[in-house]
Amino acid sequence: MSNWKTPFILILGLAFPLLAYAQKASSKDIKKGMISPYEVLKWEDEIGLSPLQKDSLRLNIKSSELKFDRWNHELEIEMAKMAELLKRENISEIVILDQMDSILSIEEKIKKEQLILLFRTKKSLSKRQRQKIKVKIKIRN
Repeated sequence: MSNWKTPFILILGLAFPLLAYAQKASSKDIKKGMISPYEVLKWEDEIGLSPLQKDSLRLNIKSSELKFDRWNHELEIEMAKMAELLKRENISEIVILDQMDSILSIEEKIKKEQLILLFRTKKSLSKRQRQKIKVKIKIRN
C-alpha cells in the first residue's frame, strides 16, 4: 500500500461514522414529526382507520416499495462499479467523483420517497387518529 492510501483510508474510517451519526440525528428529528405507515396499519382498528384510508395507505406503500426495490438494485450496481473503480491503479478523481454523484443521486431519490411516504401517511390521518397512534407508539416503546 502506498503512503498516500494509508492516511486516506484512516480519514475515511473516521469520517464515515461521524457523518452517519450526524445524518442519523437529523433523520431522527425529521421522523419525530412523521408517522410510519406500517405503524398505522399495525394499529388500524385501534385508531379507527376507515376502509378508504386503509386502501390509500396500502397503495402508497406498494408504490413506494416498488420504487425502493428498483433503486436499491440500481444502488447495488453503482456501488459495485465504485468498488471496481477504486481497485484500479490509475483512476481519475473526476471519474470517482462522477461515480459518487451517481450513487448520491439514487440515495437522494430513496430519501425523498421515504419522506413523501411518511408525509402522505401523516396527512391521511385525522388529528385524533394522529394523537391515538402516537400514544400507541409511546406505550410500546
